[in-house]
Amino acid sequence: PPEDKPYVAMMHVIQNAFPGHATSFLDMRTAQENLTSSRQAWWLAQSMWHLDPFGANRDKCLRALHPLVHHHVFTGKLSLHVGPSRERSILQGMEKDTQEMQEANWCYLVDEAASVGDVYHHVWEHGDLVIWDNSQLLHRSN
Repeated sequence: PPEDKPYVAMMHVIQNAFPGHATSFLDMRTAQENLTSSRQAWWLAQSMWHLDPFGANRDKCLRALHPLVHHHVFTGKLSLHVGPSRERSILQGMEKDTQEMQEANWCYLVDEAASVGDVYHHVWEHGDLVIWDNSQLLHRSN
């Protein structure tokens, strides 16, 4: 999302093709707050390349560099920002590492955030509507 705007996202179940399917939402704001001060400083000093999701060649697709910590446009609170996915996010300085190493690093950072952040698990039912600020929450299917 743009750094200066919240990014509202929503999911609405019209027909539940996968009963019992869940989505986890990780609060990246509380994750940042709950890190130790030394880890907060490390995250604050880092940036990550976000790769164009439509680039066919991973090594040659467009990249945008984003800080791993950003300020929310309305609240001013800090939040972690790891990027869209392990396949499309590379920590600055790891550009020449193997894709396997880059993806493992992304997973490590998400796991670190999940170990200290608040997580909400939503089990989907017919008619559910969930709305969230995508600049503050990381979501994934379970």
